[in-house]
Amino acid sequence: MKKEISIKLFGAFRKYDSGSGELRFSVPSDANVLCIKQRIVAEIEKIEQNPQIKTLVSDSVLANNGRILQESDGLTEDTQFSILPPVCGG
Repeated sequence: MKKEISIKLFGAFRKYDSGSGELRFSVPSDANVLCIKQRIVAEIEKIEQNPQIKTLVSDSVLANNGRILQESDGLTEDTQFSILPPVCGG
């Protein structure tokens, strides 16, 4: 069974939205965070071929309800996630 999810985009990912500020796609209901991150890469590559996108997604974290998720975390009833890129600053 598939589950429709949405990913809010922040930072460097904002340029890949379709005007809504998010990506929407379906994943298997038993998908984990690593699977979702792989799907984010695939969705972004449909928009723009960027050889660095895999590294950016890998270095970023997924969150829901204010909680940072581990790559092994599975889906719950939540369907709204955020991808947060690494932050640099001084």
